[in-house]
Amino acid sequence: MKTHSYGIIPVTKTADGAWRVLLVQHREGHWSFPKGTPEPGETPIDTARREFTEETGILEVRMNPDVSFTEEYSFRHLNGTMVNKIDKKVTYFLGVVNAPHTTAWNAHDEEVVNGALMDFDEAEKTITFKEARAVLAEVKSHLDKQG
Repeated sequence: MKTHSYGIIPVTKTADGAWRVLLVQHREGHWSFPKGTPEPGETPIDTARREFTEETGILEVRMNPDVSFTEEYSFRHLNGTMVNKIDKKVTYFLGVVNAPHTTAWNAHDEEVVNGALMDFDEAEKTITFKEARAVLAEVKSHLDKQG
C-alpha cells in the first residue's frame, strides 16, 4: 500500500541571524515535523497548512510552494490479523514562522503531545528517524545557501 502525506518544516530566524526549527513530538513518542494526509479535494499546500495549524496551533506561516523536500520510508502496520507493508512518501514545504508565536505550545491535535523550537544541531539529535534527519540536513543546506 502506498500513501502520501504533506507537511511543513517550520523555521524561524533569531535576532542574531541563526535559523531554528520547530519539531513536534507525536503521541507514540517520536519527534519529527508536522505532517498529515489530505482530506478529499484538498491540495498538497492546503493539507500542509491545515496539518501544521492542527499540530502546532500556529495560524500564520509564510510558505514558498516552490521549495519542497521529500522523505520516503516503509513500515509495517497491523490491521486486525494482517500485517500490511506501507510505503510512505512525505512532501514537506519550507515555512517561515514568527518566533514569538513558537514559544508557547498550543497544539490542537490529539496525535501531538509536545513541540519545541531548537537549533539545527539539537534538532538533528532529537529527530527520531534517519529519513527526517536527512530532510533536516537538506533544509539546513538550502537555508545556508540563501544566506
